[in-house]
Amino acid sequence: MYVSAYIYIYIYWRHMWLCSFLRSPLCVCRSPFGEGEFWGPQGEKILLCLTKAMHLPMKQDGAAMVVPADVSFDAAVQRTNDDSVVSKRSAVFHGYFEDPYLRHFVRKFSRRSPLINRGYYLRMLVITDLIEKCIFHLQCADFSVAAPVQVISLGAGYDTLAMRLKEEPQYANVHFYEVDFPSVMQSKSELVRAAPKGAFKEDLVAEPAQELVKLHGKNYRAIGVDLRGTEHDLINSLMKASQYFSPNHPTVLFAECVMQYMPPSSAADLIKLIACSFSRAIFVAYDQVNPADSFGNVMQLSLRAKGSPLLGLAETPGKTAMLRRALECRMQEARFANFHELSRHYLMGDERQRVEALEPFDEAEEWCEMCEHYGITMATTSHEVGMPAHPAFKETPSETTTEGSEEVAQSLVRVEKWPRGRFGFEGWGNGQAFSEKLSSGDLIIVSFGGFSATRSHQRTNTVYVHSLREGDCKVITAASSVEPPTLVFHSFSRVARGVYVVLGGRTNPKDVTMDAYLLRLELPEETEELQKTHLVALWTKLVPVAEANKLPEARYRHAATTVENGTKEELQRPIFVFGGRNGAGHFLNDAWMATVCGERIHWKHLPLTGDIPPPCCSSAVIDLPSTTAVLLSGGLMAGDVCEGAVWRVNWTKGNCRRMPYTVFPRFSHTMCHVEVGGVACVLALGGSTCRPREGHPSAVLLNPETGEAACVLALPPECPTWTRHCCISLGNGVVAVFGGGFTCFSFGTFAAKPLFLLLGERSDWHVTKQPKTAVHLSQSSPSPLLSRKRPAVEAQPFSKEAFLALVRQPNRPVVFRKVNMGRCVDLWANPTYLKEAEKNTIVSVHVARETYLLDFVKKILLSGMCLLLRWWTTV
Repeated sequence: MYVSAYIYIYIYWRHMWLCSFLRSPLCVCRSPFGEGEFWGPQGEKILLCLTKAMHLPMKQDGAAMVVPADVSFDAAVQRTNDDSVVSKRSAVFHGYFEDPYLRHFVRKFSRRSPLINRGYYLRMLVITDLIEKCIFHLQCADFSVAAPVQVISLGAGYDTLAMRLKEEPQYANVHFYEVDFPSVMQSKSELVRAAPKGAFKEDLVAEPAQELVKLHGKNYRAIGVDLRGTEHDLINSLMKASQYFSPNHPTVLFAECVMQYMPPSSAADLIKLIACSFSRAIFVAYDQVNPADSFGNVMQLSLRAKGSPLLGLAETPGKTAMLRRALECRMQEARFANFHELSRHYLMGDERQRVEALEPFDEAEEWCEMCEHYGITMATTSHEVGMPAHPAFKETPSETTTEGSEEVAQSLVRVEKWPRGRFGFEGWGNGQAFSEKLSSGDLIIVSFGGFSATRSHQRTNTVYVHSLREGDCKVITAASSVEPPTLVFHSFSRVARGVYVVLGGRTNPKDVTMDAYLLRLELPEETEELQKTHLVALWTKLVPVAEANKLPEARYRHAATTVENGTKEELQRPIFVFGGRNGAGHFLNDAWMATVCGERIHWKHLPLTGDIPPPCCSSAVIDLPSTTAVLLSGGLMAGDVCEGAVWRVNWTKGNCRRMPYTVFPRFSHTMCHVEVGGVACVLALGGSTCRPREGHPSAVLLNPETGEAACVLALPPECPTWTRHCCISLGNGVVAVFGGGFTCFSFGTFAAKPLFLLLGERSDWHVTKQPKTAVHLSQSSPSPLLSRKRPAVEAQPFSKEAFLALVRQPNRPVVFRKVNMGRCVDLWANPTYLKEAEKNTIVSVHVARETYLLDFVKKILLSGMCLLLRWWTTV
C-alpha cells in the first residue's frame, strides 16, 4: 500500500449530527494501529484514514460504502439465501418452474420483475439439469466396484433440489447431502417442522436442536458446517452424519453462488480439499463474474452495502481465472460456460415459446447483462471419470475474434466530463437527441420521453432541453398541444430547426403504437434568453395517410433517420423507418418512408431487394449525406441472437447491399458522423450483445462509403457500458454521449452519466464565452469550453493546534502536506500486520485516484475541508 501525495482527513462521528460535532472538543490519542486516531469527548472513536493508491471498486460518484458495524459478515451472507429463495418462489408462482416445497421456506411472498423471474428460472433449470447429467454420467461410468452416487450441495441454504430429486425412482440409490452454516440449517429444519402436515414427505425428520444433522430422511442429510473452518472438517462431518458416506464413492458436489463470497484462500482450499479427498468426483460451481464494468460495479456495491461483499471476485473475475484456479487446485479437467451459451442451449423451441408466453418481457439489454455476469465452472478430480458432454461448456477461452478487427489499427480516445454537473435526462429509450446551435455559440440538446432512471423511475413524455452553458432549460407545453403519452423505444427525428417528429413506441410491451406527433420548439437565438424565460413546446398529433390506406403496423425499437432529398422546403425531409417489434413480440424487417405535410404524415412502403436485413429491432441507422442511401447496422433478432452486419440501403429504390465488415454482433448501439484527422467517418458505439463481450471492440470507426472498418477505438476505463444511449457529433472529433443504462438484475439500476469523447490527436472544441462552471477531467486533453482553473487551496504547516482550530471553525479548504502520521503509516502498509490485527473482518476503503469523481476541493463537505476514509476494520 502506498500513501498518496496528499492526505485528506475526514472526521466521522457515529451518532451525532455534523453541526453538533463541529461544536464539540476533540482530543488526540494513540491508535491501536499506531499513531493517528482521534477520540471525541464521549469516547466516540473518530478514525483518521489514509487515501491509498489502490484500485478497488467505487460508486460512480466516488463514494465509499460503509457496512454497519453491528452486522456480521456471516449473517449478511446468510441473508442472501433469503433473497434468493424469495426470487425463486416468485418464478415458481408465475409458472416458470415447478417446485412444491419452496413456498414453505418463504414467509412472505414478493412478486419479482419478469427479468428476475426469468433469471432465477434459468438458474434453477440449468443447475437441476447439470446435476442430473452428472449423476447419470457417474451411474453409467465403468467402475470396478459398484457404489451409490453421492450428491453434496455446498452452501445449500433453503435450496430444494435434493428434496425434489430424492423422490425420483431413478435416484433411489443416490445419497443427498446439504451443507451450510449451522444457523441456516437450523432455520431450514425449523421451517420444515413448522410446515403443514403433508407438505414434505413423511420420511423427512426435522431436528433443529441437533449439533450436526438438522434434517434427515431416506438417503438425505442436512448438516451444519462452516465450509471455511478447519475445526469441523467437511469430510469428517459428512462421515459422522451418515454411515453410508465415503469420499471414495462417485460424488457430485455443487456450490450455487457460494465460492465468490468466500475469501480467495478459503475457496481455493475448499477446491483442493475436494480434489484431494474425492477420487471420483465432479464439482460444479455457479458464480458471479466480470466485476469491472458498470453492471459489475453496481452488483458489488449492492452486496457490499448489505454487508456481504464478493471477496473472491477480484482474483477470479472470469472464465480464464476460474479454469486456472481449478487446475492449480489439482482438478484434472475443467470447463466453463457463461450464461450466454447456457441461455441459448436451454431456452429454445417449445420451451422458449412457453416461457415467453408467461409474462410480457422487453428487457433484452438487462438479460444480456445478466448472462454476461454469471457463469458455471465444471471440474473433475479424475481423467477416468471425466464430465458429461455439454455444448455450452468449453475448456479454453474462446478464440473467436471480430471479423476483420485483427487487421484494423487501434486508436486511443480521450474523455471529458460534461460541462454542467446536472443533466435532466438520465435513462434510456428516448429514441435519439439532436443539437441546435445558437448564434451566441452555445449548443442546446433536445430529446423527448424515455425511461427516467434517476428521478421518477418511470416512463415520461417530457421534452428535455439542455444548454451546454446554462444546464437544463425549463420547457412548458402550449395549451393547444396534443401531447404524446409516456413512451419508450419510440423514434425521435429532426426534420427542421426546432421541429421534430415522434413515431411509434410503447407504454408496455403489449401496448404499442405507430402514432406520429410533431413537436415545434421555440428556440432562442442567444444563451441569455434561456436564463430569462422558458421555452414553449407545441405538440400536434399528425393524421396518417397512405396510398390504398396501407399504413405501417404499430411498432417500437425501430430504426429511423431523416434523409436529404434536396428540397429546401421546411418539413419536407423524409424519414426512413426500418424494422422494430410489434405488439405480438414479432420482429419486423419492412421499410417505410414518412413525410410531414401540414398536420398530416404521408406513409409510403419501400419494398426491399438484394441483401435484405433480417427481421430485427434496436438496429442503428444513419443517413449518408449527398447520397440516396442510409447505413444500417446490428439488431436483435428472435431467439436472443443479435446481428453484426452493416447494410447500405437505397431509400429511393429499396436496394440493399451487405457491407464487407461486421461491427461485432450488437443491438441498442448508436452510429453518428464524425471527422477524425480531417477524414469523415461513422462512429459505431456501444450496444448490448448476446455473446461474451471479452476482447471485442465497443467502438469502431467505419468508412461511410465502403462500410469497412477504418479504426478500432480503445475506450478509456472510465467509459461506462453504453447501451440504449444517444450520440451527437459536435465537430472537431468531439462526440457527446449521454443517456443509456439498464436494470442490474436484483442489484439496482445503472444510468450512464453524460461524457464527451475526444477522437483523434487534434480533437478540440472552441466555443466563445466559455461557461464559468465547466470542469476539466482529463489532464491530457485541454478543451477551452470544458476546462477552468480552480481557485488555489491554502497550504499550511501541520500542527495539533492548527488542526484543532480548523476543526472548530472549518470555513475554508486547507491542505496539510508532508504530515508525519507516525508509525501507523508503516503498520498499515503491511498486509500481514493488518490481517493478524483484524482477522476476517470487513474493510471499506475510499480510494482517491486522478479523477474528477473525487474532486473534494470543489465539493462542500465540512466547508470543503476534508476527504475521508473511514476504516471499520481492515483486511
